[in-house]
Amino acid sequence: MLTQPSKKIILCLLFWGFCFAGLSFAQDLDPSGPIPVTNQHPFYIFFLNPTPDKVDIQESGKLALDLRYAMANINVRQYSYPPDAHYDQVELDMEIHKLDLDFRYGLNEQMDLELDIPYLIFWEGFLDSVVDFFEDSLGVMSPSSRGDWGTNRYKYFLRSDSKTYIDREEGENGIGDTTLFLKYKFIDEQRYLPSMAIRTGIKFPTGSKDNLLGSGEFDYDVGILFQKQISKLFLYFNLDSVFIARPKVLDSMPLDNYMISGFLGMEYFLNKRFSLLFQSGLISTPYPAVDEVTSLQHSPGHIGLGINYKFSQNSSLKFSVIENISSASPDIILQTGLNLKF
Repeated sequence: MLTQPSKKIILCLLFWGFCFAGLSFAQDLDPSGPIPVTNQHPFYIFFLNPTPDKVDIQESGKLALDLRYAMANINVRQYSYPPDAHYDQVELDMEIHKLDLDFRYGLNEQMDLELDIPYLIFWEGFLDSVVDFFEDSLGVMSPSSRGDWGTNRYKYFLRSDSKTYIDREEGENGIGDTTLFLKYKFIDEQRYLPSMAIRTGIKFPTGSKDNLLGSGEFDYDVGILFQKQISKLFLYFNLDSVFIARPKVLDSMPLDNYMISGFLGMEYFLNKRFSLLFQSGLISTPYPAVDEVTSLQHSPGHIGLGINYKFSQNSSLKFSVIENISSASPDIILQTGLNLKF
């Protein structure tokens, strides 16, 4: 029979064993990184949108492929006052689906290169009824709901300062603007300090400007990334400055020539294979301030929830739901991504 002191010693050993086991588990974690979502609002498809990213560098000499499919639903109808003047007017009723082929190659232990090639589909879609049912169930359906217009229709209209820039009732599809990022990790994580990296990016005008799949111009980005692990929790923070050129279709609209993008996210591991993700992001708007036309005036923002499951050391699947916090972002984005390492 165990004596009382022996029981205490065994309990102490078990306690410290669990602590060290948990510490070992936390140290062995391989974070998937934040939800790699960009703003699929049609007014922001034109610009370089920095993808939320982790600091960790792709293994030197190795290639990774992130294959993502995202479905964005947008429904906006806004007018400046007096409403009969239609001085400024936005009507958007569409879905934008995006297939991303995202390649990442490790140049060395501190640098990697990322190439993202998107294929865009602008169409009437099928999510209107689903989103309306969800919003109605929560009691948050907007006055200009999809039911007022009829579900699953296509409209893309923009008028500003009495000039009509866009008026389309048929969708398009094709390659969008391609982006290239170079990331350099310059500080490893320490006890009280996060790991840090800088990145630079360039957007190439590979999308058709006539079909509104691209801007017809180059954009540039410079940003800083932070990452910190606290046991089974990973924290991510990105801050980017994006230098943009006016899209060809908006030839005379007064736009700022830059945007500031900020993002904060976290990833919590339930075990070595399964993690939960939460994040929030905000981008400054380059568009002119127009009363009542908030899709131009307000800054795009989102909150997102996701799950990631690792099938093996070299493959994982991520699913996420992203909700807007302003009409300058899609009402909802559903995204699935498969990550493969070679």
